Amino acid sequence: MTSSEYNKFVARGKKIITRMSDAKWELGDLAVQVFPPRNRGRNQVSRYREMLQFGRDIGMDVPARIEQYRNTSIAWPRAQRRAASWSTHWLLNGHPQRFELMHDGMRFTEAQNVRVRRGPVSRKKRGPFDAIRWLGSAESFTKSAAAVLGVTDPTPDQLKEVDRIVSAIEDQLDAVRAATDRRAVA
Repeated sequence: MTSSEYNKFVARGKKIITRMSDAKWELGDLAVQVFPPRNRGRNQVSRYREMLQFGRDIGMDVPARIEQYRNTSIAWPRAQRRAASWSTHWLLNGHPQRFELMHDGMRFTEAQNVRVRRGPVSRKKRGPFDAIRWLGSAESFTKSAAAVLGVTDPTPDQLKEVDRIVSAIEDQLDAVRAATDRRAVA
């Protein structure tokens, strides 16, 4: 492969990445329209379930991501968004000076450095979510979850469904960890 051919592939890959980022913004903006921001109340759980159902209804592999997209769209109004990836914006969602820190072309790793500039976050500030580690591998967690559901000898389809649920839970735990880290750094 020549250098010229390689550069064409790189340019094509960059366009694909941009489309992926644009799709996350579009889904987040759509979710804001369906589920506008409101004060937290006792219906948060049912609202979250409705958001998950919306994610399933539109065909998302991991419906819980719709909440991440929505929250990022709320944190970054259109006028405040920069020419940087959606993920870079997401990383700085909770930073109180995110609008001043974000700049066009900011890379994800740069946003990570901004987020952790004050040093590592102590475990105590992260809360109880790191306790999930004692469960071990994702496979053992999936089997444990199936047992909790009363399935002693799960079929491959049942394990696949439990694994899908576990993935959604892991995504939510990652979002909580990131939000907790952002609050601790701020």
